[in-house]
Amino acid sequence: MSKIDCREINRVKRIPIGKTIELYLKICRDKLEDIVISGDFFAHPEEIIDELERELRNIELNEVNNILEKYRDKIKFTGFDYNVFKEFINEVLKEVYSNEYLSRGD
Repeated sequence: MSKIDCREINRVKRIPIGKTIELYLKICRDKLEDIVISGDFFAHPEEIIDELERELRNIELNEVNNILEKYRDKIKFTGFDYNVFKEFINEVLKEVYSNEYLSRGD
């Protein structure tokens, strides 16, 4: 990572039915400092994405899946399954880990 061990990542996932999920992540060392989840999808209840973002901020990366699992039955997306959403977040985190590993030359 950079000299202060932080990295900002923006990714977009296009769902086959034409919807998109956009993620902004700021990762510092092994901590998810910030996350913004947006896109052209509907989630119910309306305030649930804001609530999830608050819970995911400033947590250790190894806690992300625990928080995501907590929300599995709380969030309903229109047009796609919760697993699509969760897998996208995990793909981005895996990419960060892979790139960090490769850049260190371990």
